[in-house]
Amino acid sequence: MKAMREAVTRTTSPSADGPHRTRKAAEERTPVDYISAAFRSRAMTVFLALVLLQGFHELEHVTQVLQRYLLGIPDGNGLLGSLADVEPLHFA
Repeated sequence: MKAMREAVTRTTSPSADGPHRTRKAAEERTPVDYISAAFRSRAMTVFLALVLLQGFHELEHVTQVLQRYLLGIPDGNGLLGSLADVEPLHFA
């Protein structure tokens, strides 16, 4: 097992004579490293933006259910619905 660890360390440690970039070890990566790596690709940035938008949309529906059934507001329209009529957006 120790020999395997040494072999892995040798193959993943930076080489003095090689121009290639080396990755940080998994235990050295921070959440900021993962986020910055995700935003290097335009497709991943668009995907993350759509996931965040859909998450907010789901939160909006949960808020509507809470307003209507828990708080007893008959026309509970959620967070954005109280500012403007956004229901037609569902049909767009």
